[in-house]
Amino acid sequence: MFGMVGRERTKNPKPNENSQVDDEGPEDWVHDDPGMVGSKIPPFIKPVYEDEDQAKLDSCKSAFDFYKLFSPDSYIENVLYQTKLYAVQSNYTRLLEHITKDNYRCTEAFLLHSGYNTLPQRKMVWQTKLDCRNQFIASNIRRDQVDAVLQCIHFRDNTKIDKDGFYKVRPIFNNINEEGIRWLSNGDKYSVDEVMIPYFGRHSSKQFICNKPNRYGYKVQSEHFHSFIYFIHSSINPSSIHPYY
Repeated sequence: MFGMVGRERTKNPKPNENSQVDDEGPEDWVHDDPGMVGSKIPPFIKPVYEDEDQAKLDSCKSAFDFYKLFSPDSYIENVLYQTKLYAVQSNYTRLLEHITKDNYRCTEAFLLHSGYNTLPQRKMVWQTKLDCRNQFIASNIRRDQVDAVLQCIHFRDNTKIDKDGFYKVRPIFNNINEEGIRWLSNGDKYSVDEVMIPYFGRHSSKQFICNKPNRYGYKVQSEHFHSFIYFIHSSINPSSIHPYY
């Protein structure tokens, strides 16, 4: 990606005598900026997992096991604490009994499932009509439990908001970055680029970029590793994502 940055075409001062060249002579690519972006990247050394991490990887037998590597129980416990705190602050104490780790995990699964199996309204999943009801979801979690989690879900304390435009979702970014570094740092090919996160509500950080698949939303920096995006950052400075830039 950065291979063409900081280079210019120059004439070869000593062309091969047997080669046929035009009046301007052959051209080669040479470096002219030793301090260009990406020039500080050292030779790649594949990391070795700690014994505990290697044991976790070896114990993963299903897709859900691998998913929990990037959404560990410690992160879920923090989300549940902030969610219950918001419920108390907003006088939703009647919903506290529904805010549990199992219900949160099932709600996550429901949202992922609804991404490819959609209905006009969320509540139709639990209807008794054959053309609407999804028995797979309805048999694992009730509608009022999903509604309670989605109504109260929060990731940070609203009473401590600062100037960070992504204050409320910063823990999501931090968790993805930390777990990405932990589990996906064994590759030598990376690409840093911008990503649009679709959003149509009101927010000071929302942008509109024409001729994009997602024109409205948040623009963040991401790092791609073997077709998997795992670094997310709201800054436009690449050095804030990776120390070698």
